[in-house]
Amino acid sequence: MSFAQQVKKELIEYLDIATDMQVDQESQLAHAQRLALAHLFLRTGSITDPNKDYHLEFLHPAQEIAQETLELLHAGGLKAKLTQRKNSWLVYIKDAESIGEFLGLVSAHESLMAFLNVRILKDISAHINRKVNLETANLNKTISAAVEQEQHIRFLLDEHPTALSPDLLAIAYARLDNLDATLLDIANSFEPPLSKSCVNHRLRKIRKLAQTLQQQ
Repeated sequence: MSFAQQVKKELIEYLDIATDMQVDQESQLAHAQRLALAHLFLRTGSITDPNKDYHLEFLHPAQEIAQETLELLHAGGLKAKLTQRKNSWLVYIKDAESIGEFLGLVSAHESLMAFLNVRILKDISAHINRKVNLETANLNKTISAAVEQEQHIRFLLDEHPTALSPDLLAIAYARLDNLDATLLDIANSFEPPLSKSCVNHRLRKIRKLAQTLQQQ
């Protein structure tokens, strides 16, 4: 059974029970809205498997009916939108939170749990991918910086060995000995340890010195 079929199955079961359900006066409007949404979805609605995409829609032949559906969804606090598709009108929701709220409103509880489980897994996967991409970008940035620093240092040592002060010379050799090291690693290789900002400052001075001498 597809996800959409599961939702409709639950809605049919809900309507069998809810149509004759007795509710207090304060809850009558909300109850009527829930029933209306369930009926609308069974007649004109569809929902995409959340593993593929977050998308729920109602397709109507007339703009007036579509507008009423839109207003009903908005009354339930759902983020729905209206657009035209050829000769029909489409009311749709692409906001994952609103789709979950819709499933809750129409008492499709099993589908809601399945939807939330998929959403949690997708969010975790997206978080991991962002973290991996960030770490990869930082690593590439570190490697590029180290390569540039090595080029500047070797230029100075080969062409202008006396241009480096003792402090800069110590940093230069520390970088050459640890091309894959971070600034913090280099800082901690000294005794006593230097600060990361100190290492960065000295490497920037080496770069500026190399660029100046290369232009002469």
